[in-house]
Amino acid sequence: MRFENMLQKAVSKAGRTLGLYSCQALALLAVAVSTAGCGKSEEQPASPRPGQPQQPAAAQPLKGRDVGKASELVGVWMRTTPGELVGLEFLKSDQVIVTIGQGSRPSAMTLNYSLLEGGRLSLVSGGGATTIYQTTRSKDTLELTPETAGPAARPQRFVKLPSGQTLAEGLRAQAQALDQERLERIEALAALLRQEGLVLRPESGSQSSIEWVAAVAIERGTPEGGAEFDGVLTLDPAPGRDDVLRPVTRHAFRGALSPLDEFTGHIRLRLDIAPAREPAGQEDVRGVIEIISEGSADKPSYRGTLMMNDRFAGTLPATLARDAAAASAVDSKLSAQKAAREAAVRAVVDALGGRIRVRGEKAALGGGGAPEPIEAVIERTPDGQGYTIAADVGARPAQVGQGAVGLVLGRGALYVSLPTGEQWRLQVEEDGSLQGPWRPNPRADFISSGNVSLAIERLWSVAEVEAERAAIAQFMSEGLGTPRRFTGFSVRGRGDDREYHPLTLTLAVSPAGEATGELWSLGTRTGVAVGGRVSGNKVTLAPTGFLPGSEQNRTALQQRLTIELTAAEPTPVFVGQSGAEPLRLELAEAAAGDAASQLALLRGGRFVVRNTSISRRPEPTYLLLDSELQEGGLTGMLVGHNITGSTSNKLPPGIVRIETGEDRGHQILRIMIDSCPQVVRSTESERFEFTGIAWRDEEGLVIQAWDAPQAGNIAWWRMEPVAADIQIEITQEERTRLAAQRIGAVVTAPRSPAVGESVLMLIRAADRDLRVGQFFFADGRYGGSAIAAAAVHAGVAAVDELAVVRITYREPFTAAVGPDQRNGATSSKGTFRPGNQTPSFTLERVQLP
Repeated sequence: MRFENMLQKAVSKAGRTLGLYSCQALALLAVAVSTAGCGKSEEQPASPRPGQPQQPAAAQPLKGRDVGKASELVGVWMRTTPGELVGLEFLKSDQVIVTIGQGSRPSAMTLNYSLLEGGRLSLVSGGGATTIYQTTRSKDTLELTPETAGPAARPQRFVKLPSGQTLAEGLRAQAQALDQERLERIEALAALLRQEGLVLRPESGSQSSIEWVAAVAIERGTPEGGAEFDGVLTLDPAPGRDDVLRPVTRHAFRGALSPLDEFTGHIRLRLDIAPAREPAGQEDVRGVIEIISEGSADKPSYRGTLMMNDRFAGTLPATLARDAAAASAVDSKLSAQKAAREAAVRAVVDALGGRIRVRGEKAALGGGGAPEPIEAVIERTPDGQGYTIAADVGARPAQVGQGAVGLVLGRGALYVSLPTGEQWRLQVEEDGSLQGPWRPNPRADFISSGNVSLAIERLWSVAEVEAERAAIAQFMSEGLGTPRRFTGFSVRGRGDDREYHPLTLTLAVSPAGEATGELWSLGTRTGVAVGGRVSGNKVTLAPTGFLPGSEQNRTALQQRLTIELTAAEPTPVFVGQSGAEPLRLELAEAAAGDAASQLALLRGGRFVVRNTSISRRPEPTYLLLDSELQEGGLTGMLVGHNITGSTSNKLPPGIVRIETGEDRGHQILRIMIDSCPQVVRSTESERFEFTGIAWRDEEGLVIQAWDAPQAGNIAWWRMEPVAADIQIEITQEERTRLAAQRIGAVVTAPRSPAVGESVLMLIRAADRDLRVGQFFFADGRYGGSAIAAAAVHAGVAAVDELAVVRITYREPFTAAVGPDQRNGATSSKGTFRPGNQTPSFTLERVQLP
């Protein structure tokens, strides 16, 4: 930097002796020389960015000799490479006129020059500041390298103008020649770009190890005159092989031609490549291509670079040429890949049809709990662009999500998004099932959570679904002009906890789309008037008040129903939800009932019964029905474990009778269960009455029953057939109690029996009864309240044996009786007055079937 300081001092001194103009010119030269030695100038940019070609410069030293004498320099020299010196005019008087480029307004100044030893050129300002260049000359070419710049020195070359030609004339002639060359190159490149079969790829013999090829075609605009033009580029990043992670991509591009620099006639072709527009999922692939027209103007070469960071690492060499076969191969490969993708997508679309119903489970990796059951309906949207998914997952409320078919590693997949943020990625397997991973939210991956496995239970074709939609639209516009009755259920819970609450909806729609009707819940005996609006195939309803005869259940007035007509033929069906709580509603138009068909579903059946109203899950309870009707109804028995949820355990066992009836369009079952007498708690038979509905669906026969219609305190029973391989054992105690119930046995003796009266009793004598129970015996007759102990004494029952005995009342005891021991039981001593009115009794064992 010492030389720069010397120049600055020279500038100060020149300002006092050379005048303002000379001072400014010398300052420009000082800046030029100092920046050449200490840094990079504004006129000469630093290293080009990736993809930007290097501007022409004296990269290699000129092959020539040092300037030997000053007379070799006399004349006008014009620059041919970038640099701050525009020109030098050496005079015979050891002076040189230096023209310095500063923007578009060059400045000139006069300096002294001399040749030093070794052909070194010294330029000295009027103030004594000196700049030294190393010179090299080859005929009319001169190269100057500033010594003060050190290793960073960049040589600048000049050409000697003919005698008598000024620098300005030389610059004009040079500009005209370059303009003509650029015009010729643009015309040649434009003609090439208009041709078909153009490709870009690495130059033959290139050191790049990456093979690629791109077909290029202009669609709009012309390259001439500097105008921008548009086209399509089809890139094959891996010629000779298919890679699903690096498919052939098609891009729009914006192109333009421009001069490469101000010192050569070379032309730059720049293509700005927009994000891939096919295939889907490759939108991040974009880039830029720069091609340089160099070589001779009549035989140019087209080389440059490709930069596409989302496809290749770094900058790759590229060349532009015409190769129709290669361009056609790229287009054909794109078409083949597109066909393969379409086939992969079609495989999923065909498997989904217009609608499918699926069932399966969702499992977590790493033993994260038991798999969750899944029931879902997947239906193509009317526009055919996506799918809706109505899914029940685990114990959560029903969800309605969205689906779309895409590709994953070349295979089609259905992507499911649920409202909770959970997503599934399902593919069609060879057995027709849908399998794939799931993730809890879009921020997670599809590897770490688990898998979904779904079997297709039913498929509707697209034509079937479209016909169904047309019928639905017609029904909504025409079919509800007069009130129509629909019956069905609202469903609470899942699996074994499901409750089917029977509903009846009467609905009518006015031409203006106003809906009115009545809604009854049979289980709660609640009826409300409803009103709302129709939109498409959806109806929204809200209660407006209780109906006559309804229970005053205030909760019913909070229900908000949204139902959708999902089928019109052969029977209109509404499905929806309640806004107050997540209930699934299924309502079909009521049809004429057939009581006999209801009983036919049940006769001879074996059912497991669950009380869905209690949280405790006891061992199974079974309902066993006879195969023959008795007096227009079915009979049977209830056995197994306690189903009441209470400690009294009144049921089972019990005797069952089922009759049929009708209630607001529902064919109902009147279920009457008489519990059997129980000795331990001294409870007699009690009747339990339930109302039930039986139906058969894809899951099989289901019976839903409920007890007395009292809001908020209803026991809901669900009955389903028992598998044929399950053995139902009936204990001896259950058999005895059932038989006792059938013949009318009781566990409590009459309080005021009459002589000659007979009663059947269910008894069980315990050791304690023998110790503390008091009974009297004389002449084959018994008295007292310890009937079970008396039965042991009489030999008609054993200790701890459940038995039925017949008690026949006789005349009273009227004298003293003594103790008597038989069969381990001893009667008590007693004295009876002659006027005793309490009858004695005899005992006999009743043989049970």
